Amino acid sequence: MVKPNLLTKAHRGILFVEDIDKLDYDVETALASALATGKNTVERNGTVVEQPCRILLIATIDDDEAELHPLINSRLSVLVEATPEDRTRIRIKALSYLEEFGSKPELFNTKIIENKEIIMQNVKKGQDIFAEVIISDAQLDLIARMCAEFDVEGNSSEFQIESVAKSICAMRGERKVDDEDITRAAQMVLPLTISSKTDTREELARSIKQMVLQYA
Repeated sequence: MVKPNLLTKAHRGILFVEDIDKLDYDVETALASALATGKNTVERNGTVVEQPCRILLIATIDDDEAELHPLINSRLSVLVEATPEDRTRIRIKALSYLEEFGSKPELFNTKIIENKEIIMQNVKKGQDIFAEVIISDAQLDLIARMCAEFDVEGNSSEFQIESVAKSICAMRGERKVDDEDITRAAQMVLPLTISSKTDTREELARSIKQMVLQYA
């Protein structure tokens, strides 16, 4: 019988892949298979072992125009882009953390734990009220029109925008989705389903906002 190992328990079902667009073909295919089937299959010396593999996939993408395996792309629900300004702020924050830890390590650890607890409480509150969040028929119609406008295939993007909008709303502690929630959700979901050659991210973001204002 195969049991979760310490590494699996430590990661709590979260898989982080850096530069997922640069994976070797065999690795990409194996990952896509595991995501699609919910199982990780290992074969050695004629023996095949299967393990449950239901993970939360978090990844970075180096090339915006790279084509990912369709099954992998379908599991990446939202895209969050780090701007050069964001990277600079992260570096500055890291330096301040390093200095603070070097001078007062015990107080630093306490501060980090407290911040972590606050974030976890906010997420838990959002999870608790998510089922109570309401999105109107007019807003669902707006999401459908938006996906049709950008020639998005299938219905998965509509479901993802709805889910992300409701999640954003719940994290604010509210129970009714507003137009800004839909705008933010669409700006995170649609870039994954629309070719980056069609529009720049900035143009796409502006187009989404204009559509929300037009149909709201």
